[in-house]
Amino acid sequence: MSFKIFRNIALGASALFAAACSDQAVPSGPDTAAGGTQVAPRFLRNGGLADIVKWSSDHEKGKYTTSGVIGEDGGSLTIPDADFAITFPAGALSENTTITIIAKNGPYVSYDMQPHGLQFAKAVTVTQGLATVEVPLSVPMFGAYLANDSDLLANGTVLPTEILQSTTLFGRIRDELVPVTQIWLLNHFSRYILASG
Repeated sequence: MSFKIFRNIALGASALFAAACSDQAVPSGPDTAAGGTQVAPRFLRNGGLADIVKWSSDHEKGKYTTSGVIGEDGGSLTIPDADFAITFPAGALSENTTITIIAKNGPYVSYDMQPHGLQFAKAVTVTQGLATVEVPLSVPMFGAYLANDSDLLANGTVLPTEILQSTTLFGRIRDELVPVTQIWLLNHFSRYILASG
């Protein structure tokens, strides 16, 4: 089975997993579920630097955008060039809202999600494919919220305000178990990155 076909199957499975998770309570601690590892959400106050995950060298870097109106029935938006999808469950929003997601230009897996400050009544699920990401070895990956762009430090590290409930799904490629998808649960909008450490 080719890597692209396997990746598409993995993304489809993770989207189903994400949709199922969006209507359930968020687990409160680290766990192993759905063939993956989870990182519990936490808030960082003093210190707590993390490494920013980079796009791989074969990823065509650029600024990619998607936008659409999401209402109380929910819906999804995707950015295929960033291997990114976001799913809003029914009831996450109480009125029609124009949602814009920007995959930022540059070396890092980084997003601007608008409107800034938007709060969700139910957790929103982000699915990030890892086929074009430099996956760090032997350290957990997680989604991280940045209160300000200035939290991105010049040396490839970041001072996140919040670490998200995150799950890494694994798959077998050429007899090796590797991370294929990252899933984050969001309760509000603004600036998010894929981090590790």
